[in-house]
Parts: sequence; C-alpha cells; structure tokens
Amino acid sequence: MNALINFVGDLAIFKKFESMGIDPFRDTEMPEADRYIGNFEFPVPDGRKKTFYDVQSAYCPSYSYFKNLKLDKFSFLGIANNHSMDYGHDGVLDTVAGIENKGVKTFGYSTIETFDILRFSVNGLNFAVIAFVKGGRWSRVNFGYGPNHYDLEKILTLISELKTQVNHIIIFPHWGTELVAIPDPEDVKNARAFIDHGASVVVGHHPHVPQGIEDYNGGIIAYSLGSFIYFHEEELGYSEKKWDRHFSISLNIEFSQNNVVGHAIHIYKYNKLTKLPELCSTGEFDYQFSEISRKIGNKKEYVTAIRKQLLLRELLSFFLRFKHDPVNTICYYFRYLKFSHLRKVLGF
Repeated sequence: MNALINFVGDLAIFKKFESMGIDPFRDTEMPEADRYIGNFEFPVPDGRKKTFYDVQSAYCPSYSYFKNLKLDKFSFLGIANNHSMDYGHDGVLDTVAGIENKGVKTFGYSTIETFDILRFSVNGLNFAVIAFVKGGRWSRVNFGYGPNHYDLEKILTLISELKTQVNHIIIFPHWGTELVAIPDPEDVKNARAFIDHGASVVVGHHPHVPQGIEDYNGGIIAYSLGSFIYFHEEELGYSEKKWDRHFSISLNIEFSQNNVVGHAIHIYKYNKLTKLPELCSTGEFDYQFSEISRKIGNKKEYVTAIRKQLLLRELLSFFLRFKHDPVNTICYYFRYLKFSHLRKVLGF
C-alpha cells in the first residue's frame, strides 16, 4: 500500500493572530494525506528573554494562546530554521513541549555532537527526514545545541547510512534567499546530489516565496514551498509590491515501497481579510510558476534577482534596525555581514 505525504513551507504564529482571535491551524484546509509535515518558523517561549537584540515581539504570541492552537493538524513539525534560537535553548524546549503535548513530533534540533533525524512509518513504509539550516548567529556551535547544520558532507554520509534502513529519505532544508523566487545555484547542485546519493525527495523552505519544482533522477525537488501560515503585513520591511510572497504550495507526494509514484501541487493564496491561506483557482499562478521552474539553475537570473532583492531588503532592514537601536545594529552588521553576502550581490 502506498503512502501520501503532504508538505508545506513556513508556519509562523504572529502575535496578530492572537489579537484577532484567529487559530490559523484550525481554520486552514489542506489536501487529504496520510501525514502532514511543515516548518514551525518562530519559537514560542514561556516568559523567556530574547537571545538577540532585534528579535521581533510581533513574531511571538502568548504561551497560553500557543498551547490552545490546533497544532495536531500536522503530524510532524521541523524546527531547524534561523529563528529557532531567538529565545535560547529554554525557548526551544518551551516550543517543543507545547507542540508535542498535542501529539505532534518535532525534529531538526539537537546538541552539537548529534544530528536529529525524524523517523516514522506509514502503511508499512519507513521514512527518515533530515532537516537543516545554513549557519548564522543561531548555529549550535555558538550554544552547544541548536538546529541541524547545513553540512553537505555530513548529510551525504547520513543519506548513505539511512538508505539501507528505510524505504525513503526526505531532505527538508531551510535554505535559499528570502523573497528571491530563483533557487541558489549551489542549493540546486546540492539538492541533485542528495537525490543522486539516495534521497527520494528534497522539500525546501525559508525564502517566503515559492521556488521551482523539478523531477530529477526518479526523485522530486521542491526548492521552496513559500510561507503557508503567515501574517505577511506584520513582517519587518513588508511591501505589497512583492506580490508573489502571498502564494504558497501545499505539496502532496505519493510513495510506493521503492519509488516516488508522483506528486500533486496545490497552490494557495493569502487572503488579506481572513489572514489565512486559501486554495487558488487553477491558472491563477500557473504561468508565473512555470516561469519560476524554468529558471532553476540559471545563475545569471539568480544573480540579477538577488542583487535587486538584497540591496532593497538589507537597506530597509538596516534603516529600521538602526532607528530602533543604533549601537547594536552597527555591531550586528560588523559581526554577521560576510564577504559571501557581497559576492552574491556582485555576482561572482
């Protein structure tokens, strides 16, 4: 008997949901599947202090509200992302407790010595899910614990070890560039390497906009599913001109014992009135999505897109941070701005 797994991208519980009396988990409909997997974007601490000076209070509701959400719409929630350490290790433990008390398993967070892998079975098929995020101030090397790290060689080794133990390996990365619809060519190369080494699918998130999907060597690669549950207007630097951020993908993938049988793409659009994702009529995003998929691996298109987006976003982000806290903002940019960021903007 086959297994049908549904994937979505970022799930972010903004404080505004609470003030408006919305439970986005309860009120959002998803396609039928055997299991549901998403990325839980923001931690919800129980009275913890911020780890970083610029953690946005708008991104965090009360713990009592969080505990009453219908989180069990999902089977598994990944927490390997760039926000997981916003309230430190204790904030993560609070979040995990709130989620797992609903019977939902979390994955992707561990000590520096280990790599947390989700394992589960459906209809006699065994699965392993490897989640990770690129390095940054949230990295577990800074704390001794944290989200799994984007370590290519380590992940390829894990795939080689796991493919003799399970039917299917799922790679669930938090990667790419925010608000850029074209995947990073380095991620494209690595995603294909994951499939070549034995993974069945790669399902990404983090850019907050959908990126392309491709069939590759018997597997499926979805570079970014966009933000599924999200209060877009509350994000730092939000602009309505970035229209594609209102679209997201709910991706159903069907697995047999040895193969990926097929997949179905369900396009959702953010409703500005209800603040929920709603299934689109077919065709509303089809042309744009086909154009996005066509650009997979095109370095020139990627450099053009990232140069424009990074310059606009980082300038605005810097101004807003500087206005709030000038000293810490200057220190932050000196500490975390890397030559690799400039390379991306300059395109070499």
